[in-house]
Amino acid sequence: MSENIRSIFMRYLPHIRKLYGVHLRKVILQWTPRAENSVDESDVILLILVDLREGEIEQYSEYMSAICSDMLIEYSIWANPVVKSVDQLRSDIAQGRIDETISNEQSVVYEADEKN
Repeated sequence: MSENIRSIFMRYLPHIRKLYGVHLRKVILQWTPRAENSVDESDVILLILVDLREGEIEQYSEYMSAICSDMLIEYSIWANPVVKSVDQLRSDIAQGRIDETISNEQSVVYEADEKN
């Protein structure tokens, strides 16, 4: 993963942590450059795992979209947030809709303490 993408994203992580609060479990960052070695014109997927039900997740979508819009305006990075409960992710992995290797160590940018 590009350290440039990671460092840019880390500027926005506090906003995501504030938005979801104690419900935030893990944030996984994956990116695909459209041009080799380029930060500009990149697509970023933010897999955000929360301990909320599906209906509750939707309540946060407007603010999450604003965070991603800021990344696009400031850095030309298109960030696509995918917010799921831990149970939804397990189900998607079990049904083959998401590869279980998605949360490799390098792509995890935030993980809540087990105490929370």
